Amino acid sequence: MSAYYIYKCTCGYERERYRNVKKCPKCKGELKRMEELKGLVPGRIVHWVCKDHYPAMVIKVDDKVSGYCVLRVFGQFPTDDERVECAFDEKCSPNTWHWIERE
Repeated sequence: MSAYYIYKCTCGYERERYRNVKKCPKCKGELKRMEELKGLVPGRIVHWVCKDHYPAMVIKVDDKVSGYCVLRVFGQFPTDDERVECAFDEKCSPNTWHWIERE
């Protein structure tokens, strides 16, 4: 017996399903199965996006598929100990995190 998977469409439709689904019921676009983010563990350093990119440490992982987690952001706040909750986004939208770029 397989596990449930989350399927997402570009129109914003999202659903948890047991079976493989091909088409979005909302817009008839292609659904993509979301996989767990490999390497998302507490202690990992990532970039948090506000207006700029700031280094942050993953404190707690809430959802490995969406990348929703608690981060400790460095250098942005006066106490230097601010925690934020946010999700993963490759497009670097505000209040999200992404993997650190490689040179």
